[in-house]
Amino acid sequence: MKRENKQHLIYYELRKKIFKQEFKLDEPISERSLCEQFNVSRTPVREALKRLEYEGLIDIMPQKGAFVKELSIDAILRIYEIRLGLDPVAAHLCAVRATKDILDELDLYHKRYVAADKENNFEKAASYNIRFHETIAKGSNNNILYELEKNYISQCEKYIQMNIIEPASQKRSLNFHTLILDSIKNGNSLDAESYSRQHIESALSFMIEVHKRYYSY
Repeated sequence: MKRENKQHLIYYELRKKIFKQEFKLDEPISERSLCEQFNVSRTPVREALKRLEYEGLIDIMPQKGAFVKELSIDAILRIYEIRLGLDPVAAHLCAVRATKDILDELDLYHKRYVAADKENNFEKAASYNIRFHETIAKGSNNNILYELEKNYISQCEKYIQMNIIEPASQKRSLNFHTLILDSIKNGNSLDAESYSRQHIESALSFMIEVHKRYYSY
């Protein structure tokens, strides 16, 4: 396996474990254990860790190691505020520039999102929700926007699961996905932009409600 492929594999496995909260916040992630687990040298392990640090999921501290970063609810609110600016632009551009392959991907992830929701599989539903939004960003045909969106969307995964568990919020999310998808397929960039903005505004309002309910004392 090429070094690039090994680095991607390690990155995705670590990312999955971070979101499942399998690492203790006060214990360093062992490079040696990862090298043994994946049968690789330290180079692809360190590259994977650097990528996770760039995405804000871990902190790499000199002489101490890499530690999972605890994302506060306040940090997530700030991320949703950023997405409030990015997502509508991505949807607008995707409606103008989307290829057939992109439209097929969006259809696929939307159908899988709906199916996972019916099965009450929150982890899968969150995953397909994320894939849907990342594909919209990819369909914008703007690599800078795509990389920014991937970075911020990935940090929202466990909070998207929280959104999915709440029936009323989840229903709104599914409805917005349908509206956004139909607008993109019809090439209606203004509607795609508008529905995307409303979608993120709705998600942001939900997160503020959660913040008040569980984190304000």
